[in-house]
Parts: sequence; C-alpha cells; structure tokens
Amino acid sequence: MELNTVSREKLASMIGISEDTVRGWTDRHFERGLHYTVIGKTTLYYLEEVGEWLESQRGSKKGAQGSASISHGKVAGTKRLLLAR
Repeated sequence: MELNTVSREKLASMIGISEDTVRGWTDRHFERGLHYTVIGKTTLYYLEEVGEWLESQRGSKKGAQGSASISHGKVAGTKRLLLAR
C-alpha cells in the first residue's frame, strides 16, 4: 500500500524549510482534510495537494526568488520537493 502522506518533519526536510514554517502554513493556508489530516496527535500532509498549493503560490508571487514548478512529482528550482506517487 502506497501512502501519499508525510509527517511535518519529513515535509519540512523535503522542501528545505523549518517545521515552524510548515506549521505556519498549516495555520494560515492549509485546509484540514484537503492539505492535511490529523490522526491521534500526528499531522500528516497530503503531498499532491501541498505540491499544488506550492505551485499556486509560485503564480501569485511573480518575480520572487527561488520560484519552483511542479512536474510529475518534482519541484524544480532552488529547492526540491519529491512528491511520492
């Protein structure tokens, strides 16, 4: 069984940001049930939906440094996020 979810720690590591940044995105931008779920005390992030959100942020931040594009499970740019499939 292949799962397309990761912990906050793993997501932060994959993107190259801090767990606090992921927590902030969760509080301000992510929707429970769409971008993440909570099982017990563990928050799991849906990689595909988080990747789509990152891509949408790229479009809204034109001209920003470190922009990224998502294609077939990868984020290309200054930072890389490998999306499990």
